[in-house]
Amino acid sequence: MKKLTLISAALIGLGMVYTGQNTANAQGVVHKLSFGLNVGCGIPGGDFSKNDGTALPIANAKGADTTKYNGFAKTGFHFNIYANYMFSTNVGATIVIGGTMNTFDAATLQTVANTNNTGSPAVVTSSGNYYVGQYLIGPYFAFPLGSDKVSLELKGLVGLVTANYPTIDYAEGLGTGSIAVKSGSGFGYSGVVGLKYMLTDMFGLHLDVGYLGSSISYSSSTQTQSYAGMSQSYTDPVSKTMSLSLIQVTIGASVDL
Repeated sequence: MKKLTLISAALIGLGMVYTGQNTANAQGVVHKLSFGLNVGCGIPGGDFSKNDGTALPIANAKGADTTKYNGFAKTGFHFNIYANYMFSTNVGATIVIGGTMNTFDAATLQTVANTNNTGSPAVVTSSGNYYVGQYLIGPYFAFPLGSDKVSLELKGLVGLVTANYPTIDYAEGLGTGSIAVKSGSGFGYSGVVGLKYMLTDMFGLHLDVGYLGSSISYSSSTQTQSYAGMSQSYTDPVSKTMSLSLIQVTIGASVDL
């Protein structure tokens, strides 16, 4: 994240230098390039947000699907940097690189794990949280809304989405254990609707609402158990999936060249 923020700051700085050397821009001129940074929240949906026993990692509901994961994800922080290139006044292309950090709800997982548990209650914790990366490209459309300062922005994006699965640590009776899932990835798609307000001929402010969807494939998981000083480990090589969706609400700033 720090590297992406530094890159964005460098691009904005470059834009300031470039524009300082080209102060003759007039209102209504089409800017070929723009760079921006957005920050906000990522609200999980789909299996990513489910917190019940209908799928792994705790599949204890009737008819539970052991080929899929539920995410137990909570609302988190989202950021992205982007670059737009305009082919005409209203039509262009955009590249978006970003990430969302969501908390893993270990407390709810503990409650689910103990449902119908007749033995010693399990204590569940989590090592780490989610990081969902997105690397997307697609068309970009901008339509003025009655003035040169305000415009409607639309983006349709496709590309790669990556997501880890936090390591789950648990203790039950005299035993302890952990479940570690190898990070996964999948094809991603996104739609974004936003408003842009130009403070000057160079700087703009943005308010965006977007949807990100993907089916993440996790290739394997490893479960380690320890009891009375003895430990064993088992790797499940069977691939499993998780339906992931995020509503991303952000504010940001851009530099238009």
